[in-house]
Amino acid sequence: LKATTPFEVSLGQQRLTARSIGADGFTADLVLNGDEAPLPLTISLKTQPPSATLPAAVLTATYSTKSDPTVRPVPLGALLLPWAAPHQTPPLLENEKTDLAGGDFERGRALFLGKQIMCATCHRIREEGGTIGPDLTNLAYRDAASVLRDINEPSATINPDYVASSVALRDGSSLAGYVRTQDDDKLRIVGPDGQEQTVARADVVDLRPSPVSLMPPGLIAGLKEAQVRDLLTFLVSAPPRRTSAEIAAVRKVGAPTTAAAPAPRPLNLVLVASKQDHGAGQHDYPAWQKTWSALLGRVQGITVTEAWEWPTPEQWRTADVLLLNFRNRDWSAGRLAQLDAFQARGGGIVAFHAATIIDKEPEQLAERLGLSAQPGPTKYRHMPVTLKFSADGEPTIIRGFKSLPLLDEPYWPMFGDPKRVGVLATAEVDGQPRPLVWTFQKGPGRVFGSIPGHYNWTLEDPLYRLLVLRGIAWVCGEPASRFESVE
Repeated sequence: LKATTPFEVSLGQQRLTARSIGADGFTADLVLNGDEAPLPLTISLKTQPPSATLPAAVLTATYSTKSDPTVRPVPLGALLLPWAAPHQTPPLLENEKTDLAGGDFERGRALFLGKQIMCATCHRIREEGGTIGPDLTNLAYRDAASVLRDINEPSATINPDYVASSVALRDGSSLAGYVRTQDDDKLRIVGPDGQEQTVARADVVDLRPSPVSLMPPGLIAGLKEAQVRDLLTFLVSAPPRRTSAEIAAVRKVGAPTTAAAPAPRPLNLVLVASKQDHGAGQHDYPAWQKTWSALLGRVQGITVTEAWEWPTPEQWRTADVLLLNFRNRDWSAGRLAQLDAFQARGGGIVAFHAATIIDKEPEQLAERLGLSAQPGPTKYRHMPVTLKFSADGEPTIIRGFKSLPLLDEPYWPMFGDPKRVGVLATAEVDGQPRPLVWTFQKGPGRVFGSIPGHYNWTLEDPLYRLLVLRGIAWVCGEPASRFESVE
């Protein structure tokens, strides 16, 4: 619960006074185990009429669950007014049918766009799919239970902008679909299969709104439970959108003074990429290389060069930091020796996502990067995750960060000893906190590692980029402000 004025709240035996969060108002967090009967909820806050100097009091209620860390508005269906019939039970926010644990965003995308249930024939979501039916992009603000109910009972609530029509013709046949245009002579009707038919107005004997949705019931009856979770994960998940206030709040916490600083020392950064090896917007290493070369090139005193698949001998000799965002399938003894020599002279490494993968003997790469992944033993899933930052993490990097929701692809378990690295952030996956962002030091060489970075939208996220820019500064031994000023 969050409000612009002080408030108190009780839920069952829990009684809380909201804590101040500065200019953002007041907040209180309530915890439910998910197995209680309906609990009495009371919220007491001081209201005020809006004026030129004081806005009206505003209260918002949001929730998240263990299997779905995305913060969502509390659905009205989860609340009962005090005078409701006592036998009524509101729908659960999460139950065995809408628990998203184990759901994979990309597998859900494949179902949505595929031929098995053909959702994309009619519906569009985040710029993918058809435009016959309602756009589903706003489902990211809905709860999984209500979305599942809409799928199973499509006629229960019909979007008023997409009410189908029943058309009876003179020859005794009939059509059902959306009437897109009609004039004195013709009707244009789009059916549930996306096909368009034109009929003469003179052939129509009856035209009326249909009480039944064009979407057939039982659409997902043939799916396995795991597939339903995948589909729901795709439908109700979306890349987070950051507000300017959120970004400013992280930047201003403990921000260093603007006292005069010595001229920045020149640094050479090498961005190493390889061929894109996933679908659109995923593992797009060339796009990252182009975007981040321009971004880092704006930092005073920085020289940026690019490498394809592996640094050149000259780059090994002159680089201060290597930024690795690639899938390297040749972690040979010779290449590992080059890493060793680079770190021994104080070279820094920033490793994104797939750069931590090695096909065999993962302990060798973990010795250089702190943690590493190996296909097979290391699992992965495309899913919403919330980074929880460690109070023991390097303060110059995580300053102002408490949590950071992302839609990305965590790897777990990682190889290497977490006790040897400085864990900056973890995310709960399969019931355990998994290290996803860390620092490491091998001799004088520093490493910043980030498992998030699967999607372009993560690499373009202003808060994630702020985190990485600070990580680059730490690897260089430079003040964070030198790099974060470009974001």
